[in-house]
Amino acid sequence: MTTNEKTKTVSAEDLRKRSVLAFAVFVLLFAFAIAGFVFIRNTETINGLSKPLRHVLDFNAAVGERLVGPERIDRAKFPAPARNKPRVNGLVGLSEPIDISKWSLQVVSQSTVQTKSGLTLTLDQIHSLPRTEVTVEFKCIEGWSEVMSFGGVRFTDFMRAHRLGTKSGDEPDWNKRPDDLYRYVGLETPDGEYYVSIDMKSLLNSQTLLAFEQNGAPLSQQNGAPLRLYVPNKYGVKSLKRIGKITFTDQRPADYWEEDGYDWFIGL
Repeated sequence: MTTNEKTKTVSAEDLRKRSVLAFAVFVLLFAFAIAGFVFIRNTETINGLSKPLRHVLDFNAAVGERLVGPERIDRAKFPAPARNKPRVNGLVGLSEPIDISKWSLQVVSQSTVQTKSGLTLTLDQIHSLPRTEVTVEFKCIEGWSEVMSFGGVRFTDFMRAHRLGTKSGDEPDWNKRPDDLYRYVGLETPDGEYYVSIDMKSLLNSQTLLAFEQNGAPLSQQNGAPLRLYVPNKYGVKSLKRIGKITFTDQRPADYWEEDGYDWFIGL
């Protein structure tokens, strides 16, 4: 047997020392984990989540806002079945039927220094804008997905038509005048029971729609008639159904699920 082939032996004393050291490291790491858990559990909460964990989600949101640009396009691998009844999921803000003939959309722009006078739009005014249709894989945060088509008005066309979303009243231009845009958009149902806030960059996506059709048919009440949002690159909880009010603002509006401890950005 050569020297290189010799097996190095370890004494019983060395084994004992290594075992003691390994156990001590394990106990120390376990103690740190318990201390961290107790610390997080006993810190103040922000929107239903402990402060350190909320800060982590806010950091993720900041990264997501930088990485997800308005130019990203999502396409379904196959078309949605024509007139196929889309899945119904989530009825917060839709508990009572709505008289569509009396529906109107309120729009408000506000900054840290002023609130501009509101705008009220009818469904006919929404329908008068150029129609766009997208076919996408709609993804729910609960884990299911379904190919759907949405027909409606691009959010950017809506903004341009009514000179919304910018402080100057000029057309929105993320590349040339990002500071002229309001940073956030809040949307809520007419009864105020369901509400979301979304970063402006996501709403500038060419696939973001104020939709009044789904799978080639008018929206049903359970799926958001007469007008709902479809926003790509986010889970379905952000695509608010039955829009009653839209707010453009530099201060992040309240968000239904964030207040219950969930991620605010909810990006895909």
